Amino acid sequence: MLGRRVMRPQTFFHVCFSVFLLASFTSQSDAGDEFVYPGDVTVRDFRAEQMMYKPGEPVRFVVDFTAHAPPVNGKTPPLTLEISIEQELSPPFVAVRQTAELKPGVQRAELVWQTGGRDVYGHRATLHCRDAFGRVLAEAETLFDVADDWTPVMRLAAMEAAGLARPDRSQEDIDANIKMLRQAHINAVEAFTTTPRPYLLTPKERAWPYQYGENRLVSADVLRAWGKALHRNGMKFILYNEMSAITGPDAWKIWDDSWPKPRLITTYFAEKGMFNPNMLAIKDDFADQLAASIREYGWDGILMDSVGGAYRITAEGFNQAGERLTDLSIGEVSYRFLSAARQKARAENPDFRFLSQSAPQVSLKGIADSTSEIFGAIMRRAELLGLRRYSQANDMYTAEFDSHTEPRDGRYPLTYEAVLASMNSIRAAVGQPLMAWAHLSSPDYSEYSVAFVRPYLAAHFAARTQTHDHFGFYSGALSDGAGAPVSRQITRYNRFASRFSYYLFSPELHWLIEPDAAIRVSATRPILWDKTVYQRTTASGQRQMIIHLLNLPDDHHALGQKQIPPMAQNIAIRLPANKPMSTAWFLSADDDALQPLPLLPEKNADSSTTWRLPPLDCWGMVIMVEQ
Repeated sequence: MLGRRVMRPQTFFHVCFSVFLLASFTSQSDAGDEFVYPGDVTVRDFRAEQMMYKPGEPVRFVVDFTAHAPPVNGKTPPLTLEISIEQELSPPFVAVRQTAELKPGVQRAELVWQTGGRDVYGHRATLHCRDAFGRVLAEAETLFDVADDWTPVMRLAAMEAAGLARPDRSQEDIDANIKMLRQAHINAVEAFTTTPRPYLLTPKERAWPYQYGENRLVSADVLRAWGKALHRNGMKFILYNEMSAITGPDAWKIWDDSWPKPRLITTYFAEKGMFNPNMLAIKDDFADQLAASIREYGWDGILMDSVGGAYRITAEGFNQAGERLTDLSIGEVSYRFLSAARQKARAENPDFRFLSQSAPQVSLKGIADSTSEIFGAIMRRAELLGLRRYSQANDMYTAEFDSHTEPRDGRYPLTYEAVLASMNSIRAAVGQPLMAWAHLSSPDYSEYSVAFVRPYLAAHFAARTQTHDHFGFYSGALSDGAGAPVSRQITRYNRFASRFSYYLFSPELHWLIEPDAAIRVSATRPILWDKTVYQRTTASGQRQMIIHLLNLPDDHHALGQKQIPPMAQNIAIRLPANKPMSTAWFLSADDDALQPLPLLPEKNADSSTTWRLPPLDCWGMVIMVEQ
């Protein structure tokens, strides 16, 4: 609604503050001193001390700057450092303000927002450096999350431990990498893999051979240094472990019922004498090792690769004598295994989280790309695996949407419709956050392009799915390729996800499998939207509807994409009369301003409402609030 603007309390305060400063300096001026030229300020660093905070914790900001101000009547006026906070869709408010007496060289100031934030995830803090007359001489921004549980706001990059924790890696190297993590809006690192062989989580040596290349070493001291540096920056340190291969006694082994002779079940590293373990037999030993590894290296979580298969093989397998190992269901096997580890891990680190591969993948061969058929297949698969029971112990699932793998025969979702339906169906089936193994900055020459990565990453985020950037340290935003268009695109969308993560990953968001058929979206070209509609009721009772809009390549194919489609224009969302929405905002992931745009409703003759949107490059969100 347009009308007279009302001055906000913080705006009124700022005006009074500026007038007071102006008066305090100009009252001492001679009649001829009517002009005071601005000084120069350079902000060299501005950051929230940590990238993730708990609700209510004081949020600390660090400012490094150089400044010079011309004297007024022989006095050098102080610089005012003012930090405004934006959260949800609310306008910015001044959270903290303090003055700094100017000195030669680089100065550091520390400011604290004492009240902290609420559990609404993404926050943007903007620093304004003002002179004594209230003029802004420099500004900078930083993003941070406030979340009781860090898994919904995790943005993860992985690096092999032989590179991450090689013995000659210095603290300066680690600090430089962490600076790049911040610049790419990544707040968690996975070490892949830290052990000389799977399951051995706490090697005794100070340095040991890397699991996938024994001529390279992993240093225990460097692993510890990484953990400490990440924690200083409010980032999380994730341990990777391959769960389907182990060495040990016969009591840990599983056989199948092959005729005429049972076969020892092995998946990986059989040539090294490894085998699939009986998860019930190793659960206590695994729990002890994990707890010891957390004490040693400060892990915040573990990504357990292939663990879904290990649970299934345990539930269905036999001992060497041909006897069933257990009569427990797959879900109960998985729950009992992880419950033992969870109790001991949480005793070491109350914020420790478990990430389990894999979620209920479904072969799409022979399955139509309709939302309902994919949803039904995944729900049945999740029920068969007992994943709701497992979700009582597990914190996040991972799914391998590895569309880069040959043969591309339909085992993975190939169209964006299928990708969106699959990821949303998995989240609905397991009731926990989902992370996809997504090779974003793929080394594949045909997919190292904005044309591929832009819709690929947008589709993941629009389906409430976080990403595992496996090549971030090698050809992406954490490497020498940080300036490449691919890396800049990933950073742009990570930044958007960081600021507006409350509308992307909140557990209160509920997927509308089949949105109201009366909702209409029109534009100059087709827009995919009906597989990414969500509803939520906030703690205050406000009902929201979130609609993601995707302007995709014409063939909607995820692989080897070359087309950057033209902008979609004249976009309109028409809601039926039975869906009264009082307010709406448009958020564009392709607009670096990160500013919510209020939308104006148009009432139609049939009592429906039309909301008109600005042009769309690739990905946008509409947030609607019910009357």
